[in-house]
Order: sequence, then C-alpha cells, then structure tokens
Amino acid sequence: WRLFLTHNPEGNRVAERNGRVIGTVATLPFGAEFSWLSMVLVDPEMRGEGIGTVLLEEGIAAIGDGTCTRLDATPAGSGLYAKHGFLEEFGISRLGIVTNATGGGLPPTRVEPMEAGDLSEVSVYDREVFGADRSFLLCALFERAPQYAWVSRDGSGVVTGYSFGRPGFLYDQLGPVVAERVEVAQALVAM
Repeated sequence: WRLFLTHNPEGNRVAERNGRVIGTVATLPFGAEFSWLSMVLVDPEMRGEGIGTVLLEEGIAAIGDGTCTRLDATPAGSGLYAKHGFLEEFGISRLGIVTNATGGGLPPTRVEPMEAGDLSEVSVYDREVFGADRSFLLCALFERAPQYAWVSRDGSGVVTGYSFGRPGFLYDQLGPVVAERVEVAQALVAM
C-alpha cells in the first residue's frame, strides 16, 4: 500500500461501512503506456453486494478515459473483470511450495544475489518484457526484500533473468520472475 500511496496517491479508493473498511482498489500508472488496476478486495462477509463492481468502476475512473488499463486476476475476480470488458492477455499461475526447493537436477545456470548496482541493467531488460518502465517498483521490491532479488547472466555477463519477492501477510510472495529460458526461471525460483 505504501507503494500505491507514494506513486499514485489520488488513484486509490476504499469502501467503508459504519466506519470500517470493507473493500479497496488501487491503481498504478506506468508512464503513458498503461495503468495497472490492483487490490480489488472485498471483505468476505460483504461479497455479493456489488461492492467489488463499485470499486472496479472507481478504479477505472481514477485511471481515466483513453488510458489502457491492465490487471492480473485471480479466478475469483476474473468474472467481474470480464463483465467490464477485460480480455485475457496472458495466463497467470499461482503456486505454493511446501518445502524448500533444492534445485536438484537443474542444469547449471549462473544465478547470483542481486546487488543495487544491477538494478539499472535489470530495469532496462524489464522494460522490454513488461512494456513500460516499472523501475520504481523493482527498486522498491529490492529495498524491501533483497533476499528475494536474484539475477542470472550468460557467459558474457548479460542479464538473462531475474526475480524479486516480498513478505506477504500469510506467505512470502515471489515475483516478478522473468527469464529467457525455462531452466533460468527454475534456477531463479530455486534460490
């Protein structure tokens, strides 16, 4: 939330009932390319009352007409987004791990802890993949949880993948993970 409030203080909304927050929506612009709609959350006891629809519409209005709006949807929210004209661009997978990954059997891939000096090169690569500059977000993830920031390079030292993460309420979250090849992605998430 700190990131949303810092980078787009006017683009966030809450729904309240009797002085209690029962829902949220946040938006984050990525230059002129597009804005991201996030955190459309409704208290489980209040779902089915149209609060999510109102919040979604408030988020879209905060972004404004003529701006491409993107989001990533859980299965629980995908129906609501589809009703408002959102189309699936890419699939998303949410996975969990029960035990620590050992990386056993993975091909050798050069993966190292990311350092602050790597962020500019990673951000250039990320812009090509993501389609907009989100260096402020990557820097914030690095500052918050450097233990989850890893970078992979080829034999000549060129970035071939990277990963970030953050502590979560119930579980730590891994992502974004970006890699040129599956084995690089596997090595990054095994760290």
